[in-house]
Amino acid sequence: MTEPLSRDRSPSFDPSGRQLFFIGVRALDAVYGEIEPNLTFAAVSRPYTVRLAVEDQPETVDVGAVVRIDRDGLFDRVTPLPVPPARYGMVVGLSDGALLTARPVRPSQAPDGGGTGRGGDLYRYDAVAQRLTPLARRVTELQCLPDLSGALVRTGGRLDRIRLDQPGPAARVTVDDIEVTVDPYAEWRQIFRSAWTLQREYHWSPELGGVDWPAAYRRYRPLVDRVTTREELSDVLGELHGELSSSHTGERGGDHGATVGYGRLGIDWDCRDGHWYVGRVWRVPGTAGPAFGVEPGQRVTAVDLRPVGPGGPMELLVGRADGVVGLQLVEPDGAIRAVTTPVLADDRQLRYRGWVEDNRKLVHWLTGGRVGYVHLPDMGPRGFAEFQRCLLVEARREALLIDARFNGGGHAADLVIERLARRRVGYRLARRGATQGYPHRAAPTAQVVLINERTGSDGETFAQVFRSRGLGTVVGRRTWGGGTGIRPRHRLVDGTVTTQPEYRFVFDDTEKGLENHGCEPDVEVDVSPDDHAAGRDPQLEVAALLAAKRIDAAPTMSDFPRMLGDRITASASASIDHSAPAPEPRG
Repeated sequence: MTEPLSRDRSPSFDPSGRQLFFIGVRALDAVYGEIEPNLTFAAVSRPYTVRLAVEDQPETVDVGAVVRIDRDGLFDRVTPLPVPPARYGMVVGLSDGALLTARPVRPSQAPDGGGTGRGGDLYRYDAVAQRLTPLARRVTELQCLPDLSGALVRTGGRLDRIRLDQPGPAARVTVDDIEVTVDPYAEWRQIFRSAWTLQREYHWSPELGGVDWPAAYRRYRPLVDRVTTREELSDVLGELHGELSSSHTGERGGDHGATVGYGRLGIDWDCRDGHWYVGRVWRVPGTAGPAFGVEPGQRVTAVDLRPVGPGGPMELLVGRADGVVGLQLVEPDGAIRAVTTPVLADDRQLRYRGWVEDNRKLVHWLTGGRVGYVHLPDMGPRGFAEFQRCLLVEARREALLIDARFNGGGHAADLVIERLARRRVGYRLARRGATQGYPHRAAPTAQVVLINERTGSDGETFAQVFRSRGLGTVVGRRTWGGGTGIRPRHRLVDGTVTTQPEYRFVFDDTEKGLENHGCEPDVEVDVSPDDHAAGRDPQLEVAALLAAKRIDAAPTMSDFPRMLGDRITASASASIDHSAPAPEPRG
């Protein structure tokens, strides 16, 4: 009914059947980024309405009545509602306007899911007054009553009824007194059947890679009758999915029992002679961190006045996440100190930040500051933010080492490749201010990518495309072997989400592909158990030295800007003393 200019969705007739409302992605008004002069489209959808017949039809229609649609000139009758562009989710046609849900543009790493979250704010559009009235915030589900006099909206765990025929506050629907009897054995049978069906319907290969899927059902279905816990059901589902011999098959979530969390302080503990000592304190550079005032070498004797036993201080932090504890510490000289510190539910980000900084210092030291270091933790919003944050500084050096080890995958590989493939072809000269390379912030020509067996999914795609396009050398170990992709969107009866490999990647220059094989490095380097125990990283060392060697083979920069007195190619190593001692080995 509309021409394929964009992705039109969420069709809804008004009560008379004379108009069709829909959401169209057509309002292409670009916005500038703040870090780089990039242009993107942050909020481009808009609600539209189309009059189906040239002549007016009755204001009301009976159920089963024929609604006339004049196809000639239909597209020319599409009219946008006079509302600002936003991230509209759905539209419901009313007799005097429409209901709209819109998601504000929020950071993608926000606690509520940000730009990828399901919730949207609910508005009523009044066609007579031509204005939007907010009705509810962060609505995840909407169901209108048949007569359109009201609607039920879900906001998180809350259910409200709102009036559409007249203004008024929302009325909460209380479900606290509703009792539901759950038969876990029946649920588990249903979950197993649903998981099997989803693989059958959504696997990228109609033949499921040659697996006799009905036979797999018959083999594992009897085991479900012997399951006694939700965890055991997960074991059976894992065996079922394993029959496919494919990556990206699994399940997560579900009605599992509650777990007890440990409090974390961002501290490595050392046990010596029956006593517990502070080892490394992990901190983010430029911040105090949770364990402020705690230093390596101190002996911890009590947590909240409870003596530290043979099990160490960690056993005294069970269930203490997101709280505050007091530590009693003994200095090497015997002095006793008391420190109060917040407790984290997760200190992995602290440890990650410290690990990255350690790697960066080592690369700079090994190469005299000529090689920059960037780590890619994944190919999602977090990984892309980390990539851009580090690239702003590290791309000023003569070569770049991109560390994709432990990359958890995602969907941003093509964006990272695009950025790394940007090559300087000239300069922007000005009478005042520094001379800059063109294109803006082009990456160094000399590049090396580092991978290992825990580089997965889109991280492997990144490494493969990097090598296929001849951007540089790939160093490390063959990657995980996950050359398929998923679109998790179906929740089972207890909240379980299963993943089906719905598409597969193939590349022109690989016969085996990535699935069940992985990306092969150009230079293979392993980290042995002895290396790990001693804090050595031979993969990083080899990659850094190879990146430094590539500098001499890379195209040289023109001397023209230097003749103008602009020090645009001054090496970042000028402030680095290469004669300084090497960084300490990491435990």
